[in-house]
Amino acid sequence: MKNALRLLVALGVAGSLRAATPPSGFVDTVVASASAPTAIAYEPGSQALFVIEKGSVEARVLRKTPGSPATTALTIPCVDGSGERGLLGIAFDPDYLAGAASRYVYLYYTRLVPASGACALAGTAGSRNRVVRYLESSGTLSGEQMILEGPVLNAATNHNAGTLRFAPDKTLFVSMGDNDTDADPAPASRNLNDLRGKILRIRRDGSIPPDNPFVGQAGRRAEIWAWGLRNPFRFSIDPQTGIPWIADVGENRWEEIDRGQSGGDYGYPCLEGPDTFQPCGVPPANPIAPAYAYHHFQTPPVSGNSITGGPVYRNGTFPAAYQGRIFFGDYTGWWIRSGAIDAQGMIVDVQLFMPDAISVVDIVQAPSGCLAWVDISSGAVHETCASAFDTDTDGDGFTPAEGDCDDADASTHPGAPDVCDHKNNDCVGAADDATCAAFDPTGGVDGEDLAVLGRAFTLCNGTGASVDYTHDGCADGDDLAVMAAVWGCRGTVPICP
Repeated sequence: MKNALRLLVALGVAGSLRAATPPSGFVDTVVASASAPTAIAYEPGSQALFVIEKGSVEARVLRKTPGSPATTALTIPCVDGSGERGLLGIAFDPDYLAGAASRYVYLYYTRLVPASGACALAGTAGSRNRVVRYLESSGTLSGEQMILEGPVLNAATNHNAGTLRFAPDKTLFVSMGDNDTDADPAPASRNLNDLRGKILRIRRDGSIPPDNPFVGQAGRRAEIWAWGLRNPFRFSIDPQTGIPWIADVGENRWEEIDRGQSGGDYGYPCLEGPDTFQPCGVPPANPIAPAYAYHHFQTPPVSGNSITGGPVYRNGTFPAAYQGRIFFGDYTGWWIRSGAIDAQGMIVDVQLFMPDAISVVDIVQAPSGCLAWVDISSGAVHETCASAFDTDTDGDGFTPAEGDCDDADASTHPGAPDVCDHKNNDCVGAADDATCAAFDPTGGVDGEDLAVLGRAFTLCNGTGASVDYTHDGCADGDDLAVMAAVWGCRGTVPICP
């Protein structure tokens, strides 16, 4: 994030808790508020909203259920909240619902370590970013366990990163900023023996996955998964592919989204976006180009200078056109956009989604299918939801409100012929329950099947509705064609493909 965030929080700037302006067919609602919230997560099972506050010397984790006031789940002492430091990231254990011993909540925050006093620790004084976990019980968190700690930070209070995301294999990915060391003789993001300026990957207990790219290599930290980054403040992991999509906040010119790759070098500070940023003693050997980048001074439609990464939208309630698109925002540009991911892993077809997402610092997909996002300046947590199911996305003449059970497939809608294709074509009952049941999915052709075929020749007198597979009010030749297709599957497979 930029210096503007530090000033905004320091001055206590706050806007009104007002809804934003999503596209037609969506509604935006403020569902919670907090003091300088930085990130959110939804509790598995209860779907309660957990909101973390940036904090100063203390930071809070809030828990809120719909219709009830927020409660304090945890107060963390000894937090360094100067500048962009503080409580920055949250995630729930993948096995949270497995039992009391698995109800871990993971947090990323900057630990204040003075030379003396109540917050002092044995060893070197100086603030450092760390990943910890707490056990949840009855809405409260207790028993801090540290599982990862970065180096002592220099005087710069920006570029802390702070996102926690679990991958499908249940490993924990962590983003750590470069601590504004790009002008140093040895920038942290170029040093594989330093955790800063990196995406890290660890197990839930802090141990190292053996397939991390630098395991066993002298002078290289085994926690590192990708490097050469400036401030990967927010990133997401596609739940379908397991690919991390890293939004790296730029310096003077470029904001970028990078497709995560094990061992990948993204080139900073030798490179910023697609351009050279500053000379490097040893240029990157094989730097990975951004999947998408926009310039600070380019003309609209895309303008801004502090990117906030969001999710790849999957299996939610948004119209089919949004499925598989990646959402991202800009903290200073005050917007949220989405883009398609093409076959080469590039982000294309970028479209504006929200023109007034003020001071957006976190974007996630809620369990409800809504897009949830955080405005740090006003303290508002928003949910943007599909407001009406009155659009016919697949053009088959039916909307979800009219009973279309799959608005992404034109062969599936009320009245569609229920052919043997593993779909619930007519949106009645279950998949293949009409045609396949009539034609004996065991594969045996017998008298019952012949009787069904015979009824297909019934005159169009309204009495043949039970075999009117094309739902045109008449049992005629087109129905026979459907039945003949099913008949053709016999003798090859027990159920039509």
